[in-house]
Amino acid sequence: MRVEAWLLYSLMAILLWGTWGFVSKIVLERASWASIIIYNMLGTFIIFTTYMYSQGFPKPAVGTTALIALLSGILGAAGTVCFMLSLSIGRPSITVPLTALYPVVTAVLSVIFLGDQLSPRHVAGISFAVMAIFLLSYE
Repeated sequence: MRVEAWLLYSLMAILLWGTWGFVSKIVLERASWASIIIYNMLGTFIIFTTYMYSQGFPKPAVGTTALIALLSGILGAAGTVCFMLSLSIGRPSITVPLTALYPVVTAVLSVIFLGDQLSPRHVAGISFAVMAIFLLSYE
């Protein structure tokens, strides 16, 4: 059986982000969320710079595309701050899976604004994810 590249990258992202959430909780017991963000940015810079260097200089975004890219960065950073605050006071076994449901928002926005089509199976999967939000939110 041949594994598609997109699936392999997705599985790697799950493993890496899952480990990131676990390690972040350990660090949050010893340092503030703000100091962790600084080290996260340093780590991000190292990985992104190394990857971009290996791929060649990226085509720069200009005009509206640059503004949308900036908005993407602002939203991602604000989400990271909220994640760190949640993780600093919550249980990682609950907060990490709960915040990992953010792709539901992406799916809904993509259907509404980009015209993405979802099969009944995809709708069922997203519905189960929404149910997970309620199951994880209450003790």
